[in-house]
Amino acid sequence: MKTLTLLTFGVLIALFLSAQNPSPIPELNKKLTEYYNSNPIEKISLVCDKLQYKPGETIWFSAFVTDAYQHLESLENKELFVKLFDKKGILILQDIFHLDHGLATGDMLIPEDLPKDVYFLTAHTAAMEISAKVLSIDPEYSDQWIVKTHLKDSISVAGQKNEISLTISDLSGEIQKNDQIRYQFMNGAEILEKGKLKTDEKGKAVIPFTLPAKSNGEPFICKLSDKSDEWRKEIFLPTNLDQVIIRFFPEGGNLNAGIPAKVGFTAFNKWGIPVDVEGSLVNQDGKPVTMVKSFVKGLGLFSIMNDGNQKYKLVLSGNTAPTQSFDLPAPKPDGLSLSVLKPDAGFIPANLVFADKQKHAIALAITSGSQLNWAADMEINGIGRIKIPDETLPNGINLLSVFSIEGQLLAERIILVDKKQLMKIEVVPEKNKIQSGESMKVKVRMTDENDQPLNGNVTVSVSDKFRNDVAEPSIENCSLTGPEMETPYSLISGAMKGRASNSVLMDTYLIANHLKGFDWEKIRSFKPDNDQNVTAKAKDSEAHVSDLLPGNFQKFSMINTDQPVDKTYFNNNPELFRKTPPKVKLNTTSLENQRRLLSSSTSLMDIIKILKPYHLTNNQIVFNGTENSLNFQGGALFVIDGQQLGTDISAIAGISPLGVDHINISTNTLDIHRYTGFNTVGVIEIFMKNAKTPEPSTTKEITAQYKDGFRVPNEFQAVEATGKNKFNTTLLWIQDEKVDESGQFELVVTAGKVITDFIIEVQGVSLNGRMGSSKADFSVKK
Repeated sequence: MKTLTLLTFGVLIALFLSAQNPSPIPELNKKLTEYYNSNPIEKISLVCDKLQYKPGETIWFSAFVTDAYQHLESLENKELFVKLFDKKGILILQDIFHLDHGLATGDMLIPEDLPKDVYFLTAHTAAMEISAKVLSIDPEYSDQWIVKTHLKDSISVAGQKNEISLTISDLSGEIQKNDQIRYQFMNGAEILEKGKLKTDEKGKAVIPFTLPAKSNGEPFICKLSDKSDEWRKEIFLPTNLDQVIIRFFPEGGNLNAGIPAKVGFTAFNKWGIPVDVEGSLVNQDGKPVTMVKSFVKGLGLFSIMNDGNQKYKLVLSGNTAPTQSFDLPAPKPDGLSLSVLKPDAGFIPANLVFADKQKHAIALAITSGSQLNWAADMEINGIGRIKIPDETLPNGINLLSVFSIEGQLLAERIILVDKKQLMKIEVVPEKNKIQSGESMKVKVRMTDENDQPLNGNVTVSVSDKFRNDVAEPSIENCSLTGPEMETPYSLISGAMKGRASNSVLMDTYLIANHLKGFDWEKIRSFKPDNDQNVTAKAKDSEAHVSDLLPGNFQKFSMINTDQPVDKTYFNNNPELFRKTPPKVKLNTTSLENQRRLLSSSTSLMDIIKILKPYHLTNNQIVFNGTENSLNFQGGALFVIDGQQLGTDISAIAGISPLGVDHINISTNTLDIHRYTGFNTVGVIEIFMKNAKTPEPSTTKEITAQYKDGFRVPNEFQAVEATGKNKFNTTLLWIQDEKVDESGQFELVVTAGKVITDFIIEVQGVSLNGRMGSSKADFSVKK
């Protein structure tokens, strides 16, 4: 902990406090230290070998857990909880890995039967910090359908005609002409319209639609399927009926009567997707005061001054949630206005203005996590300006806070200090083209911004360029923004050009934000609890993950990620693409018809009979044509939400059809043998509406080993090590390369039989807290 220093330089209008008015800073500093000793703030940087996998492949990952502000290796936690979720929030895989000086490495074997979809790989510690990677898992069948969609109007207006243009191809890009497509327009579970059509000779089709005047609050979705209902696709339809959530962030935290203020705002639809908005700020008489428009999707800024006698609200126009309105917070009659100006020659200027124009004693502090970086006590006579020397501040996110002499928070503002402190990584492959089976050396050099060598820990991946995302942010892109923010940096990362720390967009981002987990009120009232332990925090973090992720799951359910494979890539690598295996047809009817029957019937036995005719023998269901013994008739097995209840019909006597979501009836031997090998009649799987998500299987792959309760990572088998992985799309994975004081190391890459461009990516953290990454390409030829 740094020693508290009251700095007198840089204050333009300031009278320092007398001994009769002791500073609140020492007590705040003490509380800050106590709080972070029990609640460290960490940042997890999760790195994977690639972003697109096939079922049956292994996800290789490294997690760098550092202090959120200084990026120094974390020594607080020893456990990293890693989980794989589907986008409905169902847990697929989980394990606990050991954190050694802030680094955990591991692997997860993807189940062979995992369906094509978007998945979330998450990592969190007992400190409840969470990182997530969005992964695509796709078996890549050569004949699977890919649909490109285009809305005539990007936002559908209720009551007005719109249309979706479709282009259907297979994975290779081959058009699917004269194929039948079925469609349904849904508002949540409500069917608005359905029909069928065929693609033309160019694989194209157009579906006209008109949305109703009202929404039930759920998203509008267009569901597509083929004629056999084996292929399905959902398309999210943004509409003017979608609820928008706008949050206002006055600079410094307050609007104050009679003082001009900048107000940042965020705009998301109710499913967490950022949206463009425009509208007017109007007064209580309904007269427009100023026009408002977002800078980028989800983020904007405007200026306002309220004399204290007006009430203002933002009324949206355009096609995004027109007529929705949002009240601005009321101004304080005696509050403090804090505004930060453009940095000037090594100083950060800030204006301080009290609405009551009276003399006030205040204390200022700049913190980053548990560190107090700068502090000053002063009196201002209504208005003052202070210039803060940035040489005393660490690189990255800092928080400027202003307190009353009693220690009450008056205003706060996030500021960004960019000292251009870098970890530069140079990756130099020996060649830019190699033959299948050929090896080459790759040299890597790590330096700081002054070209001095750096040591640290890095991860190296060499993977198929097609299975990566060039837009995926590398770990240093988020290092400047330090800890997790309430408004994610990804909102503006695509619009930022370089490291524009002083740009209007970055300043807007800092204004329209809060630091997650940082609350001066909690810190001031904190009392150390010696009984706190990691196990209790881990349990808390489990609940925190459950609360945090569902919104993200739903958001990614609405994002179209389909794309055809490059034609050359497809032709060069036929071994990577096989045809879709024939599906076993279920002995049941469609869910839509089932749910209609269930909602209108009083007898579950009647529903089952409609779905598949049967007769009763010995109080058991025997499907017509499945008699299996002349002397003793076995019955179909009842399974409710995965639990076997035997074959006697009394097992379902008390179940109301209204509580059932759907039923699967099968006489297929493979389906029956998932539960028992002693039944040849059939299985009746009943799925209840209020069923809880079943716990994921705890069965581990044969290669999984454990030590002291932690999963022991497997060793990556490079292409040259075995003949079984010549078609690997990951050629090399070095999970923990420890770079010495020279800042250099060398590796060897061997090409397999996958003919494509590969990316060599090096990412890591230096021992002095610099984050960095770099990439280099090379091609594998036949």
